[in-house]
Amino acid sequence: MKLVSEPFPTSGTFQDPVTKFTLSNKNGMEVDIITYGGIITDVRVPDKNGNVESVVLGFDDLAGYEQNAGLCLGCVVGRIAGRIDGATFSLDGKTYRVSANDGANCNHGNHEFANVLWEAHPWTAGTSAGVVLSYTSLEGSNGFPGEVKVEVHYTLDEENQFLIHYAAVTSEPTVLNLTNHTYFNLSGNLKDTVTDHVVTTAADRFLELRPDNVPTGQILPVDGTPFDFRQGGPIRCGVESKHPQNVQVRHGYDHAFLFPEDGADLHSVTLTCPTSGRVLTVQTDYPCFVMYTGNFINESATIRGHIGQPRLGVALEAQSLPNAMNLPHFPSVRLSPEHVYSHNTLWQFSVK
Repeated sequence: MKLVSEPFPTSGTFQDPVTKFTLSNKNGMEVDIITYGGIITDVRVPDKNGNVESVVLGFDDLAGYEQNAGLCLGCVVGRIAGRIDGATFSLDGKTYRVSANDGANCNHGNHEFANVLWEAHPWTAGTSAGVVLSYTSLEGSNGFPGEVKVEVHYTLDEENQFLIHYAAVTSEPTVLNLTNHTYFNLSGNLKDTVTDHVVTTAADRFLELRPDNVPTGQILPVDGTPFDFRQGGPIRCGVESKHPQNVQVRHGYDHAFLFPEDGADLHSVTLTCPTSGRVLTVQTDYPCFVMYTGNFINESATIRGHIGQPRLGVALEAQSLPNAMNLPHFPSVRLSPEHVYSHNTLWQFSVK
């Protein structure tokens, strides 16, 4: 295992020094992480012929991330992943109004965790290497209660496994739902869109969305819909679908898929690129993942020399159910001072 650090080019409004860490293993897999936003700027893995290429969307300098902050490429999302209806919620009898940045709603915690500098502690040990990133979100930040201390542990091993571990504590009761917003494109170096990537998951339900992409609270079965990937299917299913939920999000997906309530410790979703042979399996202890097929990526963003377009990448955001604090029948995202927030998501890369 190898770990190298170097300065990451900064420009624009953020001028504090940013460090990039590159983790690499004997198989040629490499992961680049920067201290700004905890962003995973690049992941490079071999295809079925051994060609090592980039398989995520990212920028080569900080200006790209600042100018395209709404895309959330590769960043840590918090305090709350997804949209909070009306940018308000009640907790323990008190109503909190948080920052509205998506019409009347709050999306991705107003991107707080994505746009700050995280403290980094790199390490290597035998067959693994990683970086522990830490950040303290102050009491009242963006309207949320409690001072929350967060750690994100990134670890790469020799088996092409990349582990993301989230840990957090709070000074008073609050709400927390963390995820990572990396967009994958397994074709390699963005040679194609992800439209023909194949998704396979046991997820048997999905969340219905309102026109403003806030969950209605309705949990719908995937049976007989383009949301059924239990036997595997291409993203194209949703792109070409006439299903109102696919059409509403600009012909694709931006939906939470719920894993079966079968008591399993881990659930998974697999992404396969038929042309490159690359396979990504995401395993997580979260109850769902949001699949976002980059429907709002457009030509205003140039990503590593490629003009932005819908479905240039797909995000598989393992998390708790979005807007849960406003929907009592959803599993709670409440965090109290006597508990430690702890969740894991593993990316396993392979070929076939």
